[in-house]
Amino acid sequence: MDTIIITIIVALCTVVNVYYTIKGSSRSNRQDIKENNEQVKAETILETRNSSILETKLDNVMHGIDDIKLDYREQSRHVNSLDSRLVANEESCKSAHKRIDEHISQSK
Repeated sequence: MDTIIITIIVALCTVVNVYYTIKGSSRSNRQDIKENNEQVKAETILETRNSSILETKLDNVMHGIDDIKLDYREQSRHVNSLDSRLVANEESCKSAHKRIDEHISQSK
């Protein structure tokens, strides 16, 4: 009889131990899931922030490129204007040399 009581008490202790082990494991799993969710949220916020920063920097680079393109077009127009003025000046200089040469030829 004593062994039966001892066996029942040991069995009950084993059942209680298994119950609390499962309960503790379940709580631990819930805490792990909660911590993991919080970590994922923090990482998502960080990634979103980094993505926003990158987008802003890319926008700034694109604006800089647009400004450079506008400056290049303006410089190109300016160079074309100078080129046509240079051609006109060369023609004028050529004409002046011709007149000077004719004047010198007539003076001799």
